[in-house]
Amino acid sequence: MRVVRVLRALVFGVSRVAERVRARDPRARRCVIHPFNTIAVRRSLASQGANAAATEVSLSQFVQTIVREEGAASLYNGLSAGCARQLVYMSARIGFYEKIRDAAAMVRETDFAQRLVVGAVSGGIAAVVSCPMEVTVVRMSNDASLPAAERRGYTSLGDAFRRIVSEEGAATFFRGATPYINRCMMVGACQVATYDQFKSMLAGAFAWARESPTKKAAVAA
Repeated sequence: MRVVRVLRALVFGVSRVAERVRARDPRARRCVIHPFNTIAVRRSLASQGANAAATEVSLSQFVQTIVREEGAASLYNGLSAGCARQLVYMSARIGFYEKIRDAAAMVRETDFAQRLVVGAVSGGIAAVVSCPMEVTVVRMSNDASLPAAERRGYTSLGDAFRRIVSEEGAATFFRGATPYINRCMMVGACQVATYDQFKSMLAGAFAWARESPTKKAAVAA
């Protein structure tokens, strides 16, 4: 019985804390992930133009070259945009998922298929909302790899937003948005929906009550 109580605390207690941390303060998580994101962006775009030769070296050599020529701090280029993107994307994805899931539960009983659809929809909405930040973080992360004459030299997230709108138009933020939205829909369905389904199955197996946010609000009212 003690093992069951511990397992329940881990699944529902830790998961609630994790959800709040991811949604409300993604900065710490982003600080760890951002260098890897910068490397991924730069290596993906290295095949273009004068940087094509960079793709012929190993990943470790690629990273060593960046650190040697630009310094380790260059791996954090675009961090402000990355934090803004995570804040908007994670908050929107979690918020829309729970709201849409609870609304759909009033029409029919929630099952895995329904969770997959809701996860995809909430992921797509979050992608549309966060797309401007995604474009900005890619540009800021990759700017140092461009030839000197082509560098934009954004000084901050605000400066990047202002210049993109004034120089290229707001529609630039959604250029190539379809692959990003498709990716976020897949992540929402595979990650959020399966996570929610697992918690529901575990709660059912151990007869744990799992009250939805909608029901809690109705009781509080």
